[in-house]
Amino acid sequence: MFQLIRITPLLLLFIHFHGQATNYYVNDNALTGDVFTTAVGNNANSGTSPNTPKATLSNVLSTYSASLTSGDVIYVDAGMYLTSDANISLPASLNGISIIGAGSTLTFFDNNNTSTDANRWANITGSNITIQGIYLKGYNYGLSAASTLTISGATNITITDVQVNENSSGGGASAIVINGGSSVNFVGGGSKCNPIGPSVAGGGVNIEGNGNNVSFSNYSITGNTKALQGGSGMYISGDNTTFVTVTNSTISNNVNTSSEGGAGIYISGANLSLSGSCISDNSTNSGSGPKYGGGITIARGATVTAVNCSFSNNSVTNTGRGGAVSINTSFAGSGSAASASFTSCSFTNNTASSLGNHIYLRVGSSNPASVAIDECTFSASAQVLRQDNTGTVSIQNSGNPSLSGTGITVINTTPPVTSPASFCPSADITCFSLLPIELIQFEAKCSGEATEISWTTASERNNDYFILEKMSTDGSFQNIAKIDGSGQSQEAIHYSFRDASSAREQNYYRLKQVDFDGQSETFEVISSENCSESDKSSVHYDSNFGILTLFLNDRDKLQTIEIISMLGAQINLIESIHSSATTLKFQLEHALKSGNFIIRLQFTHSEERIKFVVF
Repeated sequence: MFQLIRITPLLLLFIHFHGQATNYYVNDNALTGDVFTTAVGNNANSGTSPNTPKATLSNVLSTYSASLTSGDVIYVDAGMYLTSDANISLPASLNGISIIGAGSTLTFFDNNNTSTDANRWANITGSNITIQGIYLKGYNYGLSAASTLTISGATNITITDVQVNENSSGGGASAIVINGGSSVNFVGGGSKCNPIGPSVAGGGVNIEGNGNNVSFSNYSITGNTKALQGGSGMYISGDNTTFVTVTNSTISNNVNTSSEGGAGIYISGANLSLSGSCISDNSTNSGSGPKYGGGITIARGATVTAVNCSFSNNSVTNTGRGGAVSINTSFAGSGSAASASFTSCSFTNNTASSLGNHIYLRVGSSNPASVAIDECTFSASAQVLRQDNTGTVSIQNSGNPSLSGTGITVINTTPPVTSPASFCPSADITCFSLLPIELIQFEAKCSGEATEISWTTASERNNDYFILEKMSTDGSFQNIAKIDGSGQSQEAIHYSFRDASSAREQNYYRLKQVDFDGQSETFEVISSENCSESDKSSVHYDSNFGILTLFLNDRDKLQTIEIISMLGAQINLIESIHSSATTLKFQLEHALKSGNFIIRLQFTHSEERIKFVVF
């Protein structure tokens, strides 16, 4: 026998808090590229279904702060969330929730550097929280304790496919700051192009305090800069209860100008394990010397192990010491001794302006320093390794590298039998590269006696609309069309407009793209053909390559081409052509600068003059 149970609001609340997770939805003001929702966002919506999404993540968190519980998921769809979400708090009361974007190439949070002082995307103090598939930009701006993402005393945090890129620095903080007692797992994504600011530090990732357990897998830390602290890519400071693991990751093209150095990584007191990773093209420079650690600086109390890693093209200048790695217990840290071991690693083209092109070792304040090397390869160098005073060095199965100093034990000179097995993600170091659109085609062609203007975008970000402009007789450009953009897209999108006016002339067009926040970008001018068969020829000049293209309607053979300035001076002369083709291209001997020109076309039985403009 079945019993009918009446579902009351109180019972629904009981069910929610006992294992029935809830999904919430956020969308911007466009549907392009969306994967989670079917309507544009509005904060008046409930946000509890794909067709009623809210417009901001902040509104979901504030509206449901009392009811969000473990297992709940907030889906943030593809789009641009411009200055909409800042200083989000994910406290202990939100234990176990997930924030899932459509992917780091689709879901963008951009705070546009709008605050006058400290702001961040989120401060996480809760546990068992997952953040996935988003891009964070334009945060961490000001002079106080600013960072883009701060994690403090939070455990079991998973950060997957999250790019924390192109954020300004604030208060000495890196873009990502992890404080004591936190356990965080970063998978994919990266921290890139986070620069220095006035009187502050900057950088990619700071891990500070004791009891941290942080891992990075398939992660990229590239193009970060820092001035007032070591470790532009990653700064690690703690005691022997802090462990950092870096696997199959790339740390490259970071620049440091502090006395501590370690442009790629600076570590004191804590434990660092590197495997299958690439540390390359990092540099420590500027200011007075000596400078230490182009790639890594290892300070007092730190223990570093590296297996199957490559160290290449790292450098240190200004009495530089340790192009790839500097071990220096003069730098303070929790504990006393510093040690490093390198197994099956390669060292290639690292340079130091003073001592130790690849590795430098120095004991400071009687705190021991040691390094062990096994099965490693070193590119030719006058000084592969420098031991500066009383440190200890053990080398085996690594050939016969060039060494300097005492206390160095070479167990044997057998060449290594293995090569590093690193699996590093490629390092895209082009900073501030998120252009609103990637324009791959823009042209004007005849369509009957009208002109068809078309363009194609390979990707779009925050793209509101296009303005198509046409040059008038006085040389100014006038708007002739407004065409809606696609907001966000990672696929090729084709646009076109038919201009039926003045088809019997050669015309010039210009395209302007406008963001949702009103910022714009204007592209180069293109020219059309003459689209009337009863009219004569037209000309197009590609100033990038110096190529002249002629569209000829005269059926007679073209004999010579002469390009003349408006003052009558001859610029180019091409003779003995003898061609009846209707389209001809020529590489000009003398490139044309911007201005007005006349081209004289001499046919077998006629002559034609055409005015044209070079931009």
